[in-house]
Amino acid sequence: MLRFLAARRLPVPQSVDVLLVDQEASFQGASVLEDVLEADATRSSLLAEEAALWSDIDNGTTAAAERLAAVCDELEAIDADAAEGRAQAVLAGLGFTDAMVAGPASRLSGGWRVRAALARALFAPPSLLLLDEPTNHLDLDAVLWLERYITDQLPASSTLLTVSHDRGFLDETSTDLINLSDDGGLEAHRGGLAKLDAGAKARLAKRTKDYALQQKTLKEERAKHPSLRAEKLEQRVLEKLGAPRLVEKPREYAVHFDLRAPDDARSAAGCGIDLRGVSFSFGATSTGFGGFKGLDLSVDASTRAAIVGANGSGKSTLLKLIVGELEPQTGEVTRGRRLVLGYYDQHFSELRQCAPKASAVEFLVATHSCKTEEARKYLGKFGLDSARHVMPVRDLSGGQKARVVFASLALKRPHESWCRCTSVSSTTLSPAGPWPTSTPS
Repeated sequence: MLRFLAARRLPVPQSVDVLLVDQEASFQGASVLEDVLEADATRSSLLAEEAALWSDIDNGTTAAAERLAAVCDELEAIDADAAEGRAQAVLAGLGFTDAMVAGPASRLSGGWRVRAALARALFAPPSLLLLDEPTNHLDLDAVLWLERYITDQLPASSTLLTVSHDRGFLDETSTDLINLSDDGGLEAHRGGLAKLDAGAKARLAKRTKDYALQQKTLKEERAKHPSLRAEKLEQRVLEKLGAPRLVEKPREYAVHFDLRAPDDARSAAGCGIDLRGVSFSFGATSTGFGGFKGLDLSVDASTRAAIVGANGSGKSTLLKLIVGELEPQTGEVTRGRRLVLGYYDQHFSELRQCAPKASAVEFLVATHSCKTEEARKYLGKFGLDSARHVMPVRDLSGGQKARVVFASLALKRPHESWCRCTSVSSTTLSPAGPWPTSTPS
């Protein structure tokens, strides 16, 4: 829905400018600063026209000189010369260092890319700002900052439409909620999620009653007019009930996360991971992550560990060292000889081997040599509805792709699963088991 609004495939007045901050935001600029500056489409368009007009003037075109004067006046009116300073201030407020601002966004961690996308939106706030899962890759401090900005600093002329699964964030930042029901309807509510949840049972009861009445009316009309086509029959039912659309059979949403380890995992022999004297860094980068030095870490079959830290502190790098996507520069990583690893990350790397047009079912069948029925069973367990089983994976939403990855991990039946999800702000823990004896440098 957000993408349709951003593309104006849903009716949006031309006077309303729209900007979508996507959960899979892309960047093309040579630097983060350049990407942010390009968010001001008016300024970018005028600058491009100014450059073209200077070329025409060199060829002696009088009309070009007149238009150039008008363009310069427009640039001065929007204070284009001060744009870079404003962009730098927004980025500084979001915690970017000078090195990060000067470097490309492609080098940033997932959390910092989300901040860069938010910086573009805040630099040139539109009339309608669309945020798609803005808290997914933010640490706690960044989420709290965003909450404060939305409630205290977002211009009164801007309307905010947010999609999020973060209940606290929605309660803090929303005045209204729009619930998309499973039959394609929109239900508007005032207040927060607690109030919405309070009426869930009543809404389900009403929809169940409406569905029963609809089916009864359909049966009666079909008996009275057996020759009517389905479309005409549905139209008569809707007119009789005074309803805008047919109600689908109500169903309760249920997800069963069923991650089972192999049978030999009970013995725990050969299923551990050891990091000894591991050092690693990316050299001179703009991420702010200095690297690891002399890192020791032991994880066995009984460990349930959480790796926490601020965005860009090296959490994903540590996981990649553990699963073997990165090799240590010194020291060694030893994985048990019988160990099967599962890895979920914020960029869905499990799906890299998915064919461009392959569906979720085709991907699971090809990856795990399972039967179609088993692939569908696992996708259903993780809450992916049957219609999405046969859609190309590339067309699924971020949340739907996550369900495909979890279904794949469940089919793999790993001894150990490592997940790169949203982090918290704390960087210290009181160890209750084998933990690193050194900290990131």
